[in-house]
Amino acid sequence: MMTKQERKRERTLIVQITTRLLAGEDAQVIADDLGLQTADDSRCARYTYDGVAILLPGAVADDGNAEVEYPEADTLREAAQSYVDDGDRGDPDDDEPSTSWVDVWAWRVGLVLVPVEGDEDKRDVDTVEIDRERYTIKTDPDEPECADGCEHDWRSPLSVVGGIAENPGVWGHGGGVVMTEVCRHCGCYRVTDTWAQRMDTGEQGLRSTKYREADDESLAWVARKDAEMLDESSPYSLTARDGRISTAIEVIRNANGDEDEDAMTRELETLRAALPAGWTADWTGSYSGDEADVEIIRG
Repeated sequence: MMTKQERKRERTLIVQITTRLLAGEDAQVIADDLGLQTADDSRCARYTYDGVAILLPGAVADDGNAEVEYPEADTLREAAQSYVDDGDRGDPDDDEPSTSWVDVWAWRVGLVLVPVEGDEDKRDVDTVEIDRERYTIKTDPDEPECADGCEHDWRSPLSVVGGIAENPGVWGHGGGVVMTEVCRHCGCYRVTDTWAQRMDTGEQGLRSTKYREADDESLAWVARKDAEMLDESSPYSLTARDGRISTAIEVIRNANGDEDEDAMTRELETLRAALPAGWTADWTGSYSGDEADVEIIRG
């Protein structure tokens, strides 16, 4: 995207080139003097001209909605990629963001001296598109955030993703497969399709990725795996149910038969100290008979 300062420099350069061309200076001499490149009309698909065009720095890109200049682009592909990166792609509220493809045209801009229509003795400076080419830019969705302090660890538990034991979560699709994985830490899903199709063009055989939010089934699996891991260090037996991990601490009473809050706090701190980093425990306020419910959570 062109800044105000870059646009000012470009306008100054255009005025300088235009003035010198109209004054009769040779285009190649001007380009060499300014450190610019040139191109003859063999590189211009839409226009025929004599001599050479003086190329402005950078490139222009457009997907059919708007032309955007990228003066710092070293290549046409870089300009096309920047066009997509700078654009507003996808629906931020989409529950299943997925791969998209965008066709972008990119070209260099040249300044060339041309005859004025209707008066062959007069000359003017016009702009031409040089090396115009189409690029298909693939954009994969950003990974959703994982659980606090964690990075995604993609697994294929048969009980969650289905399929067969030898290849869980994998299903045939056209000339490829659809692979479903679930994150060990947060329970969200990643679905990879090796025979994806562009809906706008119908092109098949592409590779796409999409993400789905965690559901009750995947969260329950995550809780079970967490409970198995935490159970190794916890002084109390842990239970995973409905996506939560809990345990019970027997109520300690004082000589009067009342709950001894200090003693119970020490028991809770003992449990907390035994848990791995990134985990803690807290009372839920619920009781089952003479046992107090404790939930194990990340934090």
